[in-house]
Amino acid sequence: MPAYYWTEFYLDSSTMSVEQLVHRAMEVLSEQGCRFKLAVIPQVEDYSLHWMHWRYEFEKKKLEFAQAEELAIADLIDRKSGSTHEHKVPVRLLFQFDFEFDSHVQNRILENLRTEEEDSVKDVDLSFHTDVQDPVFGNRMQVLMTTFEEYVLMYGEEETHRRNKMKILQLAEALYTNLRPYFGWMDDETGSSDESYEPLLKGELPVENEFVFVGPPLVRHLDMDRLKSSKSAWKLLPDSGVLIQNYKRYRDDPPPSLDRII
Repeated sequence: MPAYYWTEFYLDSSTMSVEQLVHRAMEVLSEQGCRFKLAVIPQVEDYSLHWMHWRYEFEKKKLEFAQAEELAIADLIDRKSGSTHEHKVPVRLLFQFDFEFDSHVQNRILENLRTEEEDSVKDVDLSFHTDVQDPVFGNRMQVLMTTFEEYVLMYGEEETHRRNKMKILQLAEALYTNLRPYFGWMDDETGSSDESYEPLLKGELPVENEFVFVGPPLVRHLDMDRLKSSKSAWKLLPDSGVLIQNYKRYRDDPPPSLDRII
């Protein structure tokens, strides 16, 4: 199984409709140069089983951009309403983005992937979730974007991977700016879950993931004096939110400045 790099944002469902969320997220990726590729549609093999034992088949379907948007909206509304048609697994929308692959990575791709899989390393996977109750905001909507960590951020020159990391962060910042989430986290396959939101609500520095976005509604939970005196790089975002880079993830001490990464 390939390794992935994860980006997830949390939104207050009272501030944006499902239709607005899906439309804006897809438009943002398109505006940033991502090309829509296809939809991956989950299908339950046997509904007679308890949902915890459901097995899925996944249909890859080529659709027009507007059709894919309608599908993702209907899917999220269906899951948000608690329909038994689908309980957990969302429709996924696959885009392609022009990441950089140097000669070392290109050789690795040719050696390890079948011809029909070679383009998959450029995939940007977008999906929408709404099955979490947030302790502060109640009903939470989530946007998940994944890219390949393998090949995109591995096996090649360090400078190549730095530029690809910058591109992923560019996509993440564009989503943040247009969706206005109250929180977001980014991390690699070894840290593919949110470890920073709970510490933030407790008044601790939210630096358990590689990158963390703290939106304006939650900045009051952030001890800025402590952040300024820490080793973590950070910057103010245009909406007065804060983006934090976890220094623990880098060999250098202190890490490269945030401007060198973003």
